[in-house]
Amino acid sequence: MAMHHLYAFHIRQQATYHNALSEIESAFQPDVFSPSPLNAQQLAGEKMAALQVFKDGVAEHRLVGVQAFPKSPENNAVANKLWESYQNMLSQEVNVLKNGMQATLRDACNAYLLTLQLMVEWFMIAEKQVQESEQLAIPITAPTALAHNRILATWRNHPGFQDLLAERNVAWNKDIHVVVRWYNQFIKHAAKLQHAHTNNGKRSDEEIVSIILHQIIGGQDDIQQYFENLYLHWEEIKCIVKSLWPQVDINSILAFFQQQETFTEPSIAFYTQLIENTLTQDAALETLIQQYAKSWALERLVLVDRIILKIGLCEMQYLADTPGKVVISEYVYLAKKYSTAKSLAFVNGILDAVAKEHNFVT
Repeated sequence: MAMHHLYAFHIRQQATYHNALSEIESAFQPDVFSPSPLNAQQLAGEKMAALQVFKDGVAEHRLVGVQAFPKSPENNAVANKLWESYQNMLSQEVNVLKNGMQATLRDACNAYLLTLQLMVEWFMIAEKQVQESEQLAIPITAPTALAHNRILATWRNHPGFQDLLAERNVAWNKDIHVVVRWYNQFIKHAAKLQHAHTNNGKRSDEEIVSIILHQIIGGQDDIQQYFENLYLHWEEIKCIVKSLWPQVDINSILAFFQQQETFTEPSIAFYTQLIENTLTQDAALETLIQQYAKSWALERLVLVDRIILKIGLCEMQYLADTPGKVVISEYVYLAKKYSTAKSLAFVNGILDAVAKEHNFVT
């Protein structure tokens, strides 16, 4: 999770940096309507000075205003304004980054509830269809096993569950048309949901819920695309949501949310510490990577590899609770999943060499 958030942070930081450079370029374009326009040579000189001071300021991570330009007063105003804007943005992005795990876990819990409520919506549609079929004595194609599911009926009728949905503002009201479309696409004619619950070998209520969660909600591209559009880091969030799906008992669900802070507090504390150390020790980590990268210039490394190495080395050096072998295994897995085969060997080699030399292995 830290890798994804750091990667996004660096991409946004680079975009803002280049936008600031473009603004400096624009600020020193000749003004043909000015009563006393500056000549092109003078403007070019002031522009180069402004660009250099801004670049130097970013490189030094200075948190104060830029030094004065030797040229016109307007030059100072342009540079100071852009520098202040850049630093404000960076400060906001750092806060977002530090709170990244907390935000992701909050989104994951809401997404989990949204999947449960989606099943309740389908249950109510199926229940209504079955009731109409019985009243009119007309056979209607409907997933009867879903319509008689006692687990979903409990969720629908339980005050605590409904209060939880309202408290977190989780509902399908705005997208009920999507819920109905998915019902008609994936639920209504699903063979596994056609037969009502009995005690003579038919699927149990738990099995029906599991089928819907894993094979339909988790297995249909259309539904997954919806959640991907709804949540920025859906691939991370989905893993957490799936780990919660086995909890179908209403008391277990409510107990989880009542004790959520207790469950998540250690993970959030570890994430925050890892991010803070990675940011504050950035220069030292880059020096360490360069030392062990040998003939590889740091600038040649792709961003994802640099981030994996930084947080891996940071965890080994500054968060000593995790054995080096475990850290290496975790970050080599990330390199394997998100980078190239060459990167996998490269990341493994550097982390292993640092761990052995500094005795982080055991």
